[in-house]
Amino acid sequence: MKQVTPYGRFMRIKRMEQGRLLVEQAVFMDCTPSLLSSVELGRKPVPERWFPIVAEFLKLDEYGKSQLRTAIDKSNVEFRTRPRAAEPVHALAASKK
Repeated sequence: MKQVTPYGRFMRIKRMEQGRLLVEQAVFMDCTPSLLSSVELGRKPVPERWFPIVAEFLKLDEYGKSQLRTAIDKSNVEFRTRPRAAEPVHALAASKK
């Protein structure tokens, strides 16, 4: 099972505190729940354009926005620094044709 990123932990805690659902957030942000989940689990980086949208969705004050910024920055650093999976051999062979 994938480990939840700092951004994912922040979002899950805030949604629970507010009684909100991932599906509600997806509708608000005009994206799919699977995309939100992929970002929270670190499969994809947190898009910078999400910061003001998430802040609005959660109705964050300045302290909450600061916490959100920190969570996004930590998650994106983890995403950029983690080792990448090796490319399958058949994909490499196909690209050389």
